[in-house]
Amino acid sequence: MLTGGAALIKYLLFVFNLVFVITGIVILTIGAVILAEYGTYEGLLDGNYYSTPGLLISIGVIIFLVAFFGCCGSIKENYCMVLTFAVLMIAIFILEVAGGMAGYMLSSKAEPLLKKNMMEMLPQYNSTTGPWNREDWDSLQKNFKCCGVESPADWMTHTALFNETFRYPLSCCSLDDPKKCSLDAPPSNATGIYKDGCLMSLEKFVSDNAITIGGTGIGIAVIQLIGVVLTCTLAKNIKQGYETV
Repeated sequence: MLTGGAALIKYLLFVFNLVFVITGIVILTIGAVILAEYGTYEGLLDGNYYSTPGLLISIGVIIFLVAFFGCCGSIKENYCMVLTFAVLMIAIFILEVAGGMAGYMLSSKAEPLLKKNMMEMLPQYNSTTGPWNREDWDSLQKNFKCCGVESPADWMTHTALFNETFRYPLSCCSLDDPKKCSLDAPPSNATGIYKDGCLMSLEKFVSDNAITIGGTGIGIAVIQLIGVVLTCTLAKNIKQGYETV
């Protein structure tokens, strides 16, 4: 039976396990939410933007399983369980740092990737088989209140996609009544048309989520360093207790 400072560390580790489980819930939730949001833009993003939040979800599930060793090991003062918990905590720490770094790296790569893919998807506006079609473009332009990729002028080379008399899709209209929008006018004279392209808004959306992944992974990893220290200290005290018996 541990006494004094060693007993305090034992109960601190038990309390930390509750915090550990909460961090697991947080990281799993953030990963699931971002993965769902990125899923809306499938075809514009590559696999890395889905695997990174997927990694957070996996870490969250692993945390729930690993917490068992921490709780049981600290209460039972079992050296093997506590040591196993310490090793698993270090492995989770490495995964979280890797996920966090990947998030920050993805945030800087979003703009060129999105621009390339969005330009390629413009001609797919009327497609029924491609990854991006009328419904996807209309939803993007309405949600972000934008038109085209970098500007409404991007649509002018694809006017036959939606109406030969129009220069832009109806979703570029910013007014409640599309009849009041100058859908047939050049960008410089068009009224009631969203002036900004969708690239900037979508890039910010994707980058902000990638930064959230980075901050979550590294932030929680730092918190878990406390758990690693407590676990290693408790394992040392338990081992010393075995040796003095």
